[in-house]
Amino acid sequence: MDNSFLSFTQVGDTGKTKIFNVCPVSGNPLLGQVKWYAPWRKYCFYPSPVCVFDTGCLQLIADFCKDQNKIHKEEKC
Repeated sequence: MDNSFLSFTQVGDTGKTKIFNVCPVSGNPLLGQVKWYAPWRKYCFYPSPVCVFDTGCLQLIADFCKDQNKIHKEEKC
């Protein structure tokens, strides 16, 4: 995955799932977080208010969520 525009930094761990901040590579501002959404049983993106994303950024975020869901599933087995 090409992370030349966004950085994903783990900022928390609930013991079962992880929490990641999503920021531009430049570091600011916080664009949102990737964290577990229990009703859907998967990692989802929680955007910060008033953020704008293009298709490339959305694809990077979607790919990151997909990767984290795969890792979570593998760790549970």
